Amino acid sequence: MLIFRAKRGSQGADDESVARAGQQVREIVEGLAAHDIASEVRVTWSKKRSRREARSAAKAGCPLVIAAGGDGTVAAVTRGLEGTTAAMGIIPLGAKRNSIATGLGVPAELDAAIAHIAAETGSAINANGWWGGPPKAQTVAVRPAGALVSGAA
Repeated sequence: MLIFRAKRGSQGADDESVARAGQQVREIVEGLAAHDIASEVRVTWSKKRSRREARSAAKAGCPLVIAAGGDGTVAAVTRGLEGTTAAMGIIPLGAKRNSIATGLGVPAELDAAIAHIAAETGSAINANGWWGGPPKAQTVAVRPAGALVSGAA
């Protein structure tokens, strides 16, 4: 499952921002397919919806959930995957630093980030405090996913 958090234009979800999101999603899906990673796509406009989509995917048995966006999207998807066995991939698309992805060693360039997911690289991360709420003792695994994604939806 690919969760892509689209950015709104200055006038909200205008034609330009929708077209830009569509182009980015096509590029990501084509890149994933080049690495034999099939992906069902959910485009969201909010962190809350991103979290819900991640939770639903994990509960439905999706073995890999990929967060495409900035730190807010990554944090929301991580929160949605709390307590599940789904692996998580990150494609950093944020307009700013992408601190979480950078800290985990995820390449900033799209093709390299996709290759990173496909290469079964991974690490455990402590998700405590990413979403600004009270501290939680929660560790989320960004696990090696390559063996899990063959034919994944």
